[in-house]
Amino acid sequence: MSNKKEDIDYFQKMIDSEKFIILGKMASSIAHEINNPVMIIQNLVSLIIDEIDDGGKINCDPSSENYENLQEIINECKRISKITKNLQDFSRSSSKKPQMKKLEAVILNVVNFMYHLFVKSQVQVKINAEAVKTNCLVKQDQIQQVFVNLLDNSLFSLNKKFGSNKTPREKKFIEITFKNKSIGKGKDKIEYLVVEFYDDGIGIPEKDKKRIFEPFFTTKKTKEDFHDELDKNKGLGLGLSFSQVILKDHNGFIEFNSEENQFARFKIYLPVFADNSRVQNNLDDSEIVF
Repeated sequence: MSNKKEDIDYFQKMIDSEKFIILGKMASSIAHEINNPVMIIQNLVSLIIDEIDDGGKINCDPSSENYENLQEIINECKRISKITKNLQDFSRSSSKKPQMKKLEAVILNVVNFMYHLFVKSQVQVKINAEAVKTNCLVKQDQIQQVFVNLLDNSLFSLNKKFGSNKTPREKKFIEITFKNKSIGKGKDKIEYLVVEFYDDGIGIPEKDKKRIFEPFFTTKKTKEDFHDELDKNKGLGLGLSFSQVILKDHNGFIEFNSEENQFARFKIYLPVFADNSRVQNNLDDSEIVF
């Protein structure tokens, strides 16, 4: 016989999942609607700067406050456009068929999408490039959701341990590392791209380790567990159980190790294909800090 409280919790989670699906469908159209007026403002301000002179109503001397204000409007418009583009890119459905993608580009897209969350919590994201081959056959939107879920869990863990914005940036970080690893021998040998996510947050209690991949299992049990309104209304991620299913569908898998109140390390394994270019060719440095 089912427990009434468990039934209520289950249906609430289903409602929250449905809200996330609807928000995902709305994201692209909302971003488009925001982008249109922003582009108009940007273009009009550019025309003003181009056309007025010192004899006009506005002093256009590059050293004047008015000129600086107009330039600041353009800069802010460009920033909004970048945010909406990231939102559109992230919400756009990929092909139903897997496509060859460089995984470092996919993770950068996810980090850009979540950038404001990291800034708000004063968390650094470090990307270490150690892999030679990074081409994987994936459904991009599904793999993005796996990455979002892991980053979101790390962010929650760090905020739970250190507070959402009281700790200096250098003491709160998420580290993502790309490596290649071969498993098996001879004809059974498979080469994988391993994407590792590490944080030194609250870790995973020993009693929960056997359950973390169960559907709807969560350690975030009450609203009191969350530090601010951003966390209380969070909707990112599919959950570790869905991530496991997605990776299995991609002929990959996930493994982890963790110590409570010390760290959590999750490793994503995906089959890799021939790729002569190093990750560094797609990143400015071998280690990027956001």
